[in-house]
Amino acid sequence: MHAPGQSARRFAPPAITWNHWFRAGHSYWALQMVLGGGAALVYLAAAGPGLGSLVLLTAVAMLGVAVIAPVAGLTSLVLIMPVREPEIFNPAGINAVLVGATAFGCILRVSNDRLPLRINPGIVLLIGYVVYSALSVPPFISAHPAAWAPSAGLEFIRMTTGVGLFIVASYIFRTVPNGPFILAALVGAGLATAVATGAFLNVGPIDSLFDAVLTPLGGDRAVGGFSNPNYLGVFAAQSFILAAASWWQAKGRLKLLLLLIMVAIVSALMFSFSRSAYLAAGIGVLIMIATRNWRLAIVLAIVLALVAAIVYPLFLEARLGTDTLDPKVLAERTQSENWRRIAIEAGFSIFALNPIFGVGFGVFHFVSPAFVGASPATYSHNQYVNILAEQGVVGIAMVAGIVVMLLLRLWRSTHPLRGAAIAMICAYLIQSTFINSTTSFQISGLTWLTMAAALSAADRVPALRPKEA
Repeated sequence: MHAPGQSARRFAPPAITWNHWFRAGHSYWALQMVLGGGAALVYLAAAGPGLGSLVLLTAVAMLGVAVIAPVAGLTSLVLIMPVREPEIFNPAGINAVLVGATAFGCILRVSNDRLPLRINPGIVLLIGYVVYSALSVPPFISAHPAAWAPSAGLEFIRMTTGVGLFIVASYIFRTVPNGPFILAALVGAGLATAVATGAFLNVGPIDSLFDAVLTPLGGDRAVGGFSNPNYLGVFAAQSFILAAASWWQAKGRLKLLLLLIMVAIVSALMFSFSRSAYLAAGIGVLIMIATRNWRLAIVLAIVLALVAAIVYPLFLEARLGTDTLDPKVLAERTQSENWRRIAIEAGFSIFALNPIFGVGFGVFHFVSPAFVGASPATYSHNQYVNILAEQGVVGIAMVAGIVVMLLLRLWRSTHPLRGAAIAMICAYLIQSTFINSTTSFQISGLTWLTMAAALSAADRVPALRPKEA
């Protein structure tokens, strides 16, 4: 079922096809993708076992290539963005620098590309929000202790890395088909989730091959290279929605490749034992289906609700063990949930300190100890409460405006991944109720990339021939 007024418009070519890529005469761009993808694979092969010199050398090569050939830079970025960054790149991280190098390469090409300037209110508001966030980071503006600035600055960099990816990809997708980039991102997602599942199941040499990019948490839930199992669940849920939509659009051998990627993603999603990720993945898929056939979505919603009612006790047993009624287990679970509740209540108390502009971007965990008592949970674990406390009514209004404008533009899009992008945003909004999402590029990058691709249908111009590039 199409959006209102959409039936008369013709859908863009499928997002994932090799034939369209080469028949359209894009071999010049394909060579750039091969170059960027090859550099990224060498980087990943070196980053896993922690080969510092090779990792650093490959990273420098990726940055140089990104400036000269932004298409190659974007290819490298989408492949490596879900992988935990090696310690050698702390504190800023390779992703932020690679986004900057690719953006610089795009700026150098502006005069040659000669693309018409299009100012969208949503982009203006998004950039305005970035500026608003930046103004509260410097101590001489925020009046916060100088010791808080590095932490707030790093969170700001992680947030703006996602925004930068969205803007850079939107520019590149105006002339270059975006399907192969989506495929490259899904290959990266498949690798990241396969490593997470393999490490959880102690499969062969996974630990030794990827030790440097694995988070040393262990335990009874898969975590892979993510900061905690819930973040792995967030990424897996987003990846699954995109992989399912891409599989539906794919043809030939690509269907098999995407099916294998989906197996890796679903395995990681399952072993993350993240309730919010399960919920977001289910609702996201239903929303994606509803954009085409709302009756089928209703039927599937009823079926999924019945399945969830049956499976949830088994989920608790798998996550908490057989002693789900053990007083000690119940006490630990209650304590964990109580800490989250205290952190959210602290968020509203912090909001009351400065309800208009908030206490400043990235400082929640510095201010909250005065309100949480003996609780160790100093982060809000709720993105909405976090924005309200740190940026006040102005910040939450700006974020709400950005989300609404993006959804309205996506609803009018004719791109085949339109439904997936809408579903991913909705799933992201659900998961943001349980985590601090926007300051993690690792779990947000795929959503930013998909939005850029889905919105490109309205902004495409004829692709440049190689001699014009």
